[in-house]
Parts: sequence; C-alpha cells; structure tokens
Amino acid sequence: MARPDPPRVPIPLTWLESTFNTRARTEQLLRPELDDGLITQRDFDAAVDFFPGAQRYYTIAGGIIGTLSIIVYGQMLRRPPIPVNRIASLSAVASAGGVIGGTVVRANAHADFFRDLDNQPAFFQAIDNIQSRLGEKPSDQHTTPAYPYPGSDNENQEMADSAVSSRRSWEESTVNRAAVGPNPSPTQPSQRKSRWEEIRAEHARSIATRSSWDELRQNASRPKSENTASDQARRSQDLAVDRLAEQQKFDAMLEAERQRAARG
Repeated sequence: MARPDPPRVPIPLTWLESTFNTRARTEQLLRPELDDGLITQRDFDAAVDFFPGAQRYYTIAGGIIGTLSIIVYGQMLRRPPIPVNRIASLSAVASAGGVIGGTVVRANAHADFFRDLDNQPAFFQAIDNIQSRLGEKPSDQHTTPAYPYPGSDNENQEMADSAVSSRRSWEESTVNRAAVGPNPSPTQPSQRKSRWEEIRAEHARSIATRSSWDELRQNASRPKSENTASDQARRSQDLAVDRLAEQQKFDAMLEAERQRAARG
C-alpha cells in the first residue's frame, strides 16, 4: 500500500538546512524527542543521515551547472564560437534555469524524506517542539497549531456523537414536515378578494371616464344653438350603448377570472 503524501507544513527549507546543518547538531536537537518516545528510532536515524546531506547544495549546483554548460558549449564545442557578449546573456539565463531546477530537485528530496517517515505527524510535532525550544517559531504558530494532529479517542467520540445527533434531528424534522405537508397560504383569500375589488374599481373608473369624455366631446362638437330634444335622445342612446359595451367587457373579465380561480 502506497504511503500518503506528507501534509503541507510551513517549514522553510532554509530553516531546516541552517538548523540541522551537521550530523552532531541534528542528533543534539532530535535526541530529546527520541528519548520522550515522540519519534521512532528509524525516523531519528533517517533524519540524522538526510538533513546534513548533499541535497543542501542542489540549488547552488544547479546554477553553476547551467552557467558552465553554456560556456563549454559556446566556446569549446560550437564552431564558430558564440561571441562573448552573447555568452554572458545566455549564461545568466542558463544559471537562472539551473537554480530553479536545483531548487525543485532539492524540494523533491525533502518531500521523499518526509513521505518515507514511519510517523509523519509525530515527526512534525518534534520539529514544532524544536522551533519552540530555539525561540524560532513564527508568532502565528504560538496561537494556531502549525500541523493538524489527531485528537484523543474521547474527543473523537464526542465529535462523532454530536454529528450523529445533529443528523438524526435533521432527519426527524424533515420527516415531520413531509408528513404535515405544505401549509396553506393564509394570504390567498385576501389576494383573491383584492383582485375582485381591483376589477370592479377598474370597471367603475372606465365607465366614469368614458361618460365624462363623451359628454365633453359632444358638447364641444355641437353648436350652442343646438339643444333640441332629438339631440338629447341621440346622446342618451349613445351613452346607453357605451355603457352596454362596458358592461359586456366587465362581464367577460369576471368570467375569465372565475375560470382562472376554478383551475387554480
């Protein structure tokens, strides 16, 4: 079974390499953690062998190799040789690429080391303890743990019981709501009533508006001398026709609303 990747931890490589710079220094710092039983003997031996190793120089070596490769190729292998001014610019680019490549290889070496540990959380806790003893632990790590460690069995059991209780309460409330069904909206009758009132009010306004405009238009269109009985009869007949049309329109609106209410 493949080992899981080590957790991402805020430990700079420069701090690791400057702190565990020699074998004796590494043994001195990790010995208390081994004596306390926090780390295993295998992890202790692996750290003593790895931290002072050659991976500390991969970044510098990458930059040097990149620069030398351009110089050797441009001046000794290529014909005609590359001009010196161009060699300088190419060497700078090659050196930067070598530094990046060396840093990647160096980081991968540390990742492989942490991945092969017997107890990764315990080893990271040991590193955290060493930072605290040396007074080099970042300020934010004093209040917030840098590494996630598993809690005790009692804490885990309490968290599990709390999660089960919360889920059971949610399921019971869901079942109760489903059994009761959706509550009827108390606002539907009032909304329907207000709709009927709006139709009646609109009908009354339309009749009043049309009658007033018809009367004004007829008064303005006829001469003042015309005030015969036949004209009054014709106006009365026109008003009756208009009111009949408005009543038919209102009846149609009422019928449509009744059908809509029956379907709803």
